[in-house]
Formats: sequence, C-alpha cells, structure tokens
Amino acid sequence: MSGPKTGGYTLTPEQLRRIQEEVERQLKIMASRGRLNSRIDKVRTTVSEIDNMVSTMQRFSGINEEVRKLQQLRNDAMNVIGSISLSGDSEDIALMDEQAEKLRPIYDNLIKKIGEVSEISNQVKEEIKKKQDSVLKNAGRLSFAGVGRKIEVEENPNLAKAIQELENIDSTHLPKKLIAKIEQVRNSIKENVDFIDNYYSMSVRPLVKECNAYNSMYAANYEKYEILKAQYEMVSAELGVAAEPVEFTEVAISILEKKIEELKNASVKRNEQEYISQCIDEAMHEMGYNVIGNREVTKKNGRKLRHELFLFDEGTAVDVTYAGNGQISMELGGLDNEDRAPSNAESVALVDSMVTFCDAYAELERRLKEKGVITTKISVLPPDEEYAQIINMEDYSMTEKVATFDVSTSKKQQREHTALRKEL
Repeated sequence: MSGPKTGGYTLTPEQLRRIQEEVERQLKIMASRGRLNSRIDKVRTTVSEIDNMVSTMQRFSGINEEVRKLQQLRNDAMNVIGSISLSGDSEDIALMDEQAEKLRPIYDNLIKKIGEVSEISNQVKEEIKKKQDSVLKNAGRLSFAGVGRKIEVEENPNLAKAIQELENIDSTHLPKKLIAKIEQVRNSIKENVDFIDNYYSMSVRPLVKECNAYNSMYAANYEKYEILKAQYEMVSAELGVAAEPVEFTEVAISILEKKIEELKNASVKRNEQEYISQCIDEAMHEMGYNVIGNREVTKKNGRKLRHELFLFDEGTAVDVTYAGNGQISMELGGLDNEDRAPSNAESVALVDSMVTFCDAYAELERRLKEKGVITTKISVLPPDEEYAQIINMEDYSMTEKVATFDVSTSKKQQREHTALRKEL
C-alpha cells in the first residue's frame, strides 16, 4: 500500500539503443540535406559569377562563341537544380546523396569553364580599364585595378611583380581581416617604392602565401563546414535552443562536431523522456485512466514541471508530474474547482483510494516494463490522511468536464474499482 510515489524512470538497454539509432538516423538525414543544400548553393553562386562574366563579355565583339558556351553551361546547371524536387522535410538519405553527387561534376565543370574563360574575361576588363584610364599609355605609369582608387608609381619589374601578385590573389572567399590586409599592403606600395625589394619580401610575399594557404584550407574544408553547420542549426532548432554562430576558421569543424555531439546526447535524453511519457499515457489508458487535463509550471529557480491529470475514479484523479531531470511523481487527490484542504471525511475516503491506487501502480509498472520502461530509485510514501489532497481543476487546462469529489459515492466506486483491478 502506498501514498505519493516519486522516482526515476529509465529505458531498458534495448529500447535505449533504438532511440539512439533513431537519433543517429536523423543526424544522417540532416547531414545529407546539408550536403545537398550546400552543393545547390555553390552551383547557384557559380552561375551568378558566370552571369556577371557574360554580362561583361557581351559588350565586346569577337567572343560570341565563348558567351554562348557560358550561357549553355549555366542553363544546363540550372535545369538540373530545377529537376531536384525534394521537399524540405525529405528523409530519403539515398536520394539526397544521389542528387548531391549529381551536382558535383556539374559544379566542377562550371569551375573549369570559368578558368578557361578567365583570361578572356580579364582581357575584356583590361580593355574597359584602358578606355577609362590612359595613364599607363600616356604617362608610363601603372594603374592598379581593383583598389577603388588609382595608385601611380614609377614602373619597374619588381614593382610590377608585387602589384601583379596582389592582383592575382583570389579574394572570393577570404575573410574580412585578410581583405583589409590586402588593401593595406596595396595602399602602402606607393610609400615603399624606393624599398620595393624589401617590401616585397617582408610584406607582399608573406601575404600572398597567407591568402593562398587560406584558400587551400577553404577548398578542403568549407563544404564539410557547411554540412556540419546546417546539421548543428537543424538539431538546435529541433531541440528549441538557439544555435550559436560559428564562423568558418581552421578550428570551426572541430567546434561544430563537439556542439553536435552535445546536442545529440541532449536529443537522446529528450527522446527518452518523451518515450517514457508516451508509455505512461498508453499504459494508463489501457488500464482505463484517461488524461483529463494538463498544465506546465515554472518554479522561481527556473525549474520546469509538466503535469498530466488522469481520471482515476469519478471525483478523483492521479496527478503525474514530469520534472526536467527525468524524475516523475504520482499523487492521487480529490477533484474540485477551488483551492482548499480536504475535510476529515474526505481524507479518510482518499486514503482508501490511495490503497486502491497502490494495486493499480503495480499493474502500471508491469505494463511499462513490457514497453521497455523500468523504474529506478522509487520512493513510496504510506497511505495516510497526511497526504490527502484536493486538486483544483481550475489550475489545469481541462480536456473534458468531470465530476468533483463526493464522499457519499466514494465507497461504491472503491468496490467497483477493486473488481476492475482483479479483472486486469
């Protein structure tokens, strides 16, 4: 026989394994979705770059064939993207991986074609520049393109080499700090013309190496970073937590992997608690007890509690309280529409209901075990008038209207309930 019951509930190893496998499956889905979205974005970005090249090249005659090839290539790429009809919540890992692999050679071909026509595109840009700026031809000076303002310095081979190496840096994916550094070195060339050899060795060449190293790191790691970042954001959204920004750096991948592992463990724990709650609902329903109300409470210390109210007998209910740490308590009480203490007669009747609930609880434990849920560290208090309580239904979001506790019918209900327990 027992009064209020408090304890922990956990899963059997087999049931826990199933939940862990499901979480792993969801992570794989997110990874596949992230990989596919990353490749789609990369193709679209490259297509946009091609559109800009075509727009520039169309202003000059004699290159119509190259323009046509570029346009055909970008159209083919966009047609493939248009053929991808996966929904945003697709869980077909094989299909998403297949579509992502289909985009890989398309992206590679786009990059290859851009490389082939880059020289032509640069010639076009140089021609535009010459029309706008005749300094090089008329004054024997170099015009430094791409700086935003012209830097004119005395022409010599070492100076030209320094300028050319800076211009050859691919700054498409460089972080702001490196782009700012390039700008600083460019602006300092004029002041260092007389010491250009030393300036090249001490400033230009190290910067070029740093930028090239970053671009190599970017090429090797950025796609994985994007996949992990998308995975991290998806898991965070699923758990209802804010994803912290993780910028792309040399250590970004390890940071994201650690965050995902932490969220994976949290997801397993959450799914475990949800499964336990679901099993309690199912077992109680199977035993004839249905949910009639619920509420959520946040304590002053921030601790959150979730309550479910199960109808036990007419006028009595079992309040099941779920704490965030996995602890679950069950207390039986009489129902009313106001806050009040039970009368002496009600307390005696409620003790009888506690005794009956003890038998029902043993059956509940058996049914939960069949579903893979087992109790741990259970605390059972004896049935006593001290624990008799009246539950105010006004504190709950009630799903159905039920009768309040009536001592005059309590004894009859107790006999009927005992008979039903024997049938179970």
